[in-house]
Amino acid sequence: MRQATLFSIISISALSISAWAAGVAQCTSIAERKEILDLSPEEWIVLQSTVALLRRDGWFQWYSYIHDTSFNSIHGTSHFFPFHRRFIRDFEMIGQRYNPRFAVPYWNEFKDYRNPALSPILSTSYFGGNGRATDGCVSDGLQAGWTMTYPNSHCLARTFNGGAQIQAWYTSEYTSSVMQRDTTMAKFRPDIEYTVHGAAHIGLGGDMSTRTSTNDMVFMVHHAFIDHIWASWQSQGYQMTMDGPGAPGEPDVTLASLLPYYQEPVESVMTLGWGLMCYGYAAPV
Repeated sequence: MRQATLFSIISISALSISAWAAGVAQCTSIAERKEILDLSPEEWIVLQSTVALLRRDGWFQWYSYIHDTSFNSIHGTSHFFPFHRRFIRDFEMIGQRYNPRFAVPYWNEFKDYRNPALSPILSTSYFGGNGRATDGCVSDGLQAGWTMTYPNSHCLARTFNGGAQIQAWYTSEYTSSVMQRDTTMAKFRPDIEYTVHGAAHIGLGGDMSTRTSTNDMVFMVHHAFIDHIWASWQSQGYQMTMDGPGAPGEPDVTLASLLPYYQEPVESVMTLGWGLMCYGYAAPV
């Protein structure tokens, strides 16, 4: 990445980090996150063109760097949900600097749990499918032929965990059961992180199975789905529920805890439609 571009990214990120300090207010404009297959042709073009500009200006490299260097603090801890909510929203807000109509859609993976490899989401028309048998490089779809530059120069790769197929994912029934029985973040987080969340990363393989999984745009739509699940659980009486472990050697996570990298209170991301969380979901998960 050119030094000037890196400086610009750091400067913009510093502005986004400090934005919360100005105070939390109700949003005056809400970005609507739709299920991918519900996007109109015009909305898909907005996504395609915005993603291309984000790539051109080094943002995929930047977000992979953040995710990589924060990794141990944001996985296996109660920072998992709030950090990734802030992270996806950050990506979305940067995209909106290029096109105000940009919003991160979500992949309703419950529709494709039996055989995810056959999902239209992984077709040439959308995000492309498995990497080539020879080198794992993705050769079709949104990121066909992309060379990623973090943590080193390499092709964007996927290697399905079932060969040409992807082993089955978790069902909506499983997730509904978790949402009904879990009453603490200490329980809810691992019951989603290590199942619905992890299955997609492992299933797609390649970049998605690494600390720099953010190289793959599927990361964003997958985590929008995970965030949608959390928002649905919150709506069942757990709006401000936050407890459970921090990283090893760190205190338990509370609403007052500071999000890794962003250094903003966890409380600042708990309510959609307030503060910087100016988005909502178009349909129930």
